[in-house]
Amino acid sequence: MKAPGSSAAPETLAHLFRSLGNLYAPSERLVYVNRDIDFNHIKVVGFDLDYTLARYCQAELEDLTLTVIFEKLYQAGFPEGFQLDRGESDFAMRGLVVDRQEGNILKLDRHGYVGRGYHGLQPLNSRELGRTYPEQRVGVEKARFSSVDTLFSLPEVNLFAKAVEHFDANMDDWGAGGFTDYAQVWDIIRTCTNASHQDDSIKASIRADPSRYIVRDPDLPAMLHRLRSLGKKIFLLTNSEPEYAQVLLELLLNEAGRGYTGWESFFDWIVVSARKPSFFTGSDPFIDVESGKATRSPKRNVVYAGGNQTDLQKVLKSHPDQILFVGDHIYDDVVKSKKNFGWRTALIVEELETDITTRRNWSVMIEEVEALRALRQKLSREVARMKFGLNAMDRSLQDEGLRLDGRLVTNSDYDAGRAVLLTEVARKRKELQVIDRRVNQLARKVSDAFNPYWGSLFWETHDTSRFAQQAETFACAYTSRASNLLFIAPEETLFAGAGKLAHSWRLP
Repeated sequence: MKAPGSSAAPETLAHLFRSLGNLYAPSERLVYVNRDIDFNHIKVVGFDLDYTLARYCQAELEDLTLTVIFEKLYQAGFPEGFQLDRGESDFAMRGLVVDRQEGNILKLDRHGYVGRGYHGLQPLNSRELGRTYPEQRVGVEKARFSSVDTLFSLPEVNLFAKAVEHFDANMDDWGAGGFTDYAQVWDIIRTCTNASHQDDSIKASIRADPSRYIVRDPDLPAMLHRLRSLGKKIFLLTNSEPEYAQVLLELLLNEAGRGYTGWESFFDWIVVSARKPSFFTGSDPFIDVESGKATRSPKRNVVYAGGNQTDLQKVLKSHPDQILFVGDHIYDDVVKSKKNFGWRTALIVEELETDITTRRNWSVMIEEVEALRALRQKLSREVARMKFGLNAMDRSLQDEGLRLDGRLVTNSDYDAGRAVLLTEVARKRKELQVIDRRVNQLARKVSDAFNPYWGSLFWETHDTSRFAQQAETFACAYTSRASNLLFIAPEETLFAGAGKLAHSWRLP
């Protein structure tokens, strides 16, 4: 035992706190809330599987996905010369929007306006963006724009960006395969991706070697055990098929003891092949996977396929705001479960850990940018008001003469005073130019630290991003991992800030 006054390593203390049942977590592992949540009021907690309970090794999964998809793409007419290098598969991020008509990939701010964009892998400057999207909220035209809502979608965007470049440079080769525009290219990529998930060609490889593709989280069994020991009921609700879900959960929840006899024993209700989002609006019965029998009242500790939210709500026997559903998909998991019955929702944002770490490492420069922006706003306001005052003085002089303290100001006095003010305006304008250059330089460095193409997932053009706006609007809470619920005290109330993105203030 250490002597009094000695210090223990932070990781040692963290382990000690957890072993004693106390709660300790760094900021990147906290649960952030957009609306207050009394955790003691929550009686039921439900979980999605993919990218929620099961975290994927993204690089390995993308390599597998691209390997499988390319074979289908060539069969669909893609030129044999089209390839994607490993380095080019780091381009995409969640929260983007694909313009299938123009071959552009865009990042939007909270109001739906374009902040930055690429044509293929080439950045579009502000003039090009303004010409293509003049004062236009993007994403409203569903037939033209596709949202990148999940990490599963990133390989598609990487492929499309590279394909657009190859298409522009080799139109004859693409034409020979029947491709005449970008929309056709995107549609085939989407079709082949969907087919790869549906025909088991991707999942078969994952089932054969799950430890290669799935990240084991040692806090996951402990989190589920804590929830159950607090008297909360737990359910699994996933679109994954029974065999696939079983392989993943056997890897993640292989803990024996404490009354658990297998992964199924961690859950009160288990629903696979749920077909979200239609699960939240449809009326399909629950099908017992083992017996094939249909029911409207799913029993505990039985694996069911299909089903619907209405019947599940009945057997949960809890008020909707006592149910917290945790998932990674803004639309399929969060929006639909919240809108249909009013469940509380928690969005898993795996990228949050990197975002918070980067924010912490670059905090000094971020604060400098914020201070310079505040100064720029002040100077800009002063220049505008001085110019307005000069114009007003000019009009008064022309109309009836300019008076100061009841005395008529002479033209020579006015000209001298006006010259002083103009000199001050010119000085402040030069100062603004210096500040603008410095802000742009620093903001670019900070943005590149988050992502060299897109900056922070949560911010765009000095405002919150479209992704952040969706998270704020539809998710009661958000966090980087499902296991972070382990760090919520049993009777804790999580309080939301007033009108602020919960995990940060502002960012260039």
